[in-house]
Amino acid sequence: MNTIYRDSSLNRRRMRDNYTNLPSLFFSMQRVVLHVDMDYFYAAIEERENPELQGKAVVVCMLSGRSELSGAVSTCNYVAREAGVRAGMPCSRAKKLSPDAVFLPVRKDFYTSVSDRIMEILRSYADVRENGDAFEQISIDEAFLEITEKTGWDFSLAFDIGNQIKKEIKEREKLTCSVGIGPNKLIAKMASSVKNPTGSQS
Repeated sequence: MNTIYRDSSLNRRRMRDNYTNLPSLFFSMQRVVLHVDMDYFYAAIEERENPELQGKAVVVCMLSGRSELSGAVSTCNYVAREAGVRAGMPCSRAKKLSPDAVFLPVRKDFYTSVSDRIMEILRSYADVRENGDAFEQISIDEAFLEITEKTGWDFSLAFDIGNQIKKEIKEREKLTCSVGIGPNKLIAKMASSVKNPTGSQS
C-alpha cells in the first residue's frame, strides 16, 4: 500500500508493490488522512462563470483602488503561471509578465459561498466523531479529513474515496481539486502538492 501518493490513475498493484518492504508495524499504527486542495480556486471560479476565459491567462487581484492595477496578485491560473505570474507579486509586475492576461478583482463573498458548498461535500466523507475533529478546514480552498474508520486503514479504499470526492466536486461545482493521501496531515499535504492541477502523481 502506498502512504505518500496523489489521487491518480496509477494502478493499485504498482502502488502496493512500491511499499511491500515497509514494516507491517508501520501500517498497523497509521491513520488515513486526505488533504484536498482546490486548483487555482479563485481563477477557476471565474473561468467557470465566464467560459470565454478558458485558455487565457487569468489573474485575480486584491486591488487597492489607487489605480487600475494597484494591488497584489491573489491567485492566477496555470496559463498565467507559465508566464511567471505568482501570488503576492504586484499586479503591475504581473501585467508586464503577461500583457494579454485578464485581470479581475477578488470577489471574496462569492468565492466563500462556493467554498461553503464544497466544504459540506468534503465533510460528508469524513469519519463521524462527536468532537468533529475528523474534518478540518484550513483555508477557503483547503481541508483535511480523516477517513480511517470509513476505510478500515485500507489505502486502496482511500484511493477510491479520493476519486469519488474529485468526481462529486466536478459534477456539482464544475471545479477540480487535488487530493493527497497519507498516514498523517503532513504527508497528505505533501502528497497533494506533488503535481497540480487535479492530482496525477504518486
